[in-house]
Amino acid sequence: MHPAKKSCFYESHAFSNDDRKILFSGDLKRGQSSVGMDIYELNLTTGRLKRLTNTFNDWDEHAQYSPDGRRIAWMSSSDFDIDWGDISGHNWYHYLKTELWLMDADGSNKQRLTYFNSPGYPEYMHGSRCIVSDIAWGPDGKRIVALLAYEAPTGKMKTKIVMLELSAE
Repeated sequence: MHPAKKSCFYESHAFSNDDRKILFSGDLKRGQSSVGMDIYELNLTTGRLKRLTNTFNDWDEHAQYSPDGRRIAWMSSSDFDIDWGDISGHNWYHYLKTELWLMDADGSNKQRLTYFNSPGYPEYMHGSRCIVSDIAWGPDGKRIVALLAYEAPTGKMKTKIVMLELSAE
């Protein structure tokens, strides 16, 4: 199954609870760079492809459905003006900064959940460049765990697992 009509990068992330849809990220649009991935939902029954994020130059990846299927959490570089430097050598990991985001399963009501890269917030990592990556929902849908990579003062990347408690709706 090839969801795009052009040669591109894409990566699968999750099945819906009913196994009828999958989430994946990719740079499917003509002219979109390899660091400009969007989140897509593919209906496996109809073949319908739905673009859930429309951030041509932002890195959107690691999407996961909530346990009830009503929401999707993902990581994104949205809100950052990243100078990607020389990406021809695939050195994206020297520049990428991301945060955790949440949206309704239809792609509406997008909201940023974390601020590891932003001064003035409790989770700010004091100037360390942070990348939120792989995520998983708790079975009750009230918590999300994520892998957080952050740049240590030595310049080396370190990792830790963080857990977010979601407020009641």
